[in-house]
Amino acid sequence: PHLVPFINSARRKGKPIVLIDIRRSESAVLADRFVQVRPGGDGALAMAVLRILAKDGRLDPDAPGRCRDFDRFEQMLESAPLSRLIDRAGVSPSDVEYLAGLYATGPVSTMIGWGLQRRAAGGNAVRWIDALCMLSGQVGSSGGGANYNPGRLRGLDTSFLAQPSGRTVDVANFAFQLSTLDEPRAEFVYIYGGNPVDQFADSQAVACALDSKPFVVVADAFFTDTAARADVVLPVTLMFEEGPDAVGSYAHHWVARMQKVCDPPRGVKSDVEIVRLLRRRLGLAPDPLLDDPEKAVALMTAPWFESERPFCRNPHQPEVPFSDGFATKDGLMHLVGEEPAGFVGTRQEYPLLLLSPKRREYQHSQLETASPTMPWPCFVNPAAPGVHELEGAERVRLVSDLGSMEVRLVFRPELPKDVCVVPEGGWLRMDSAVNKLVGCRETDIGHATAFYDQHVRLEPIDDEER
Repeated sequence: PHLVPFINSARRKGKPIVLIDIRRSESAVLADRFVQVRPGGDGALAMAVLRILAKDGRLDPDAPGRCRDFDRFEQMLESAPLSRLIDRAGVSPSDVEYLAGLYATGPVSTMIGWGLQRRAAGGNAVRWIDALCMLSGQVGSSGGGANYNPGRLRGLDTSFLAQPSGRTVDVANFAFQLSTLDEPRAEFVYIYGGNPVDQFADSQAVACALDSKPFVVVADAFFTDTAARADVVLPVTLMFEEGPDAVGSYAHHWVARMQKVCDPPRGVKSDVEIVRLLRRRLGLAPDPLLDDPEKAVALMTAPWFESERPFCRNPHQPEVPFSDGFATKDGLMHLVGEEPAGFVGTRQEYPLLLLSPKRREYQHSQLETASPTMPWPCFVNPAAPGVHELEGAERVRLVSDLGSMEVRLVFRPELPKDVCVVPEGGWLRMDSAVNKLVGCRETDIGHATAFYDQHVRLEPIDDEER
């Protein structure tokens, strides 16, 4: 919803909207053209478009001077056969030519979805898309650019806040690292603002890691699978029960003040209030944020709001990003140094690649346990490997090297034959947490979890199980 008004505004002005995705998602209704890319083929597609622009002499002549090691990058580009890149991307030559025409004439605003951060080689793919936008003249140009992270915190005054300290645990390897923390061993776990049992990879291992800890406290407004593992559950306020505060947006730079709409139930406290009371009980020194949250929010957001208006465009966001250079030591863009990764292939025993996108009905896994239709849906092409062996069964088992879950088959002929789609957000206790099937793998940049590199297969449920 954050980006849709801007897309609709562009369409009304006659600007073409192109959706590039593995599957025809709900966003396809906003697009004038849909380009179906092979899983893991985004970087190869960007390189293919660049290859055509370079061959035809349609790169921005000023762009190389704003980049480091352009000569090396150009050699890598020239040595890659266009046919191989198109094959890796899984698109048609006409799709590549069409995109090359758009980028050659511009401006093109490239909105990079967050699905790429769920791939092991997603960072490399994003860097190739960045290179395409840079060398075609979109970066530093009004209406163009590569947009991935809007930098929602830019301009906030955080100078008076305490700096983070202590040990860290990587999200992608949460269960293993929490279990092996030593010197000292983790005896007390406090979780707020998340549901790691259902949201992290290898859900069963996360649950076991929490079960092994002597004392677990979860602060949440819902009794999630993570809360079920806690020794103490602290109910917390929801967004409309808090304020004053301020919020940013996804995919654009507008910010808004937020006021409390209603009072929370009796005894329910905010996350900030819980921590403040704990600090007082422990005899710790006062903290400026915790002692007066309203004043702290006003100080932090003062650079955002220069008047009493309830919303505004963040004045610290540049009108045209990177028009005056980059935040590197030499002020140049550092181009990607290696070719895009190849197709995320499947294995014979697990011939399907599992995708677990968000559901439109809710964010993540804070839902009422009675709301989903069970079993959890699994969308596949009717010609997908293993479907013919199911003999028309609707309820089947989805299996990975970590375990299995019962799913309800829903056929989607437009899906690639080697892909299955199971929405994330289900609960482990209801056998609908798809992350129980996903192994712990880190992405190439940012220590995120490569959820979209998991392979699975379909199996029938025997009569006794039914």
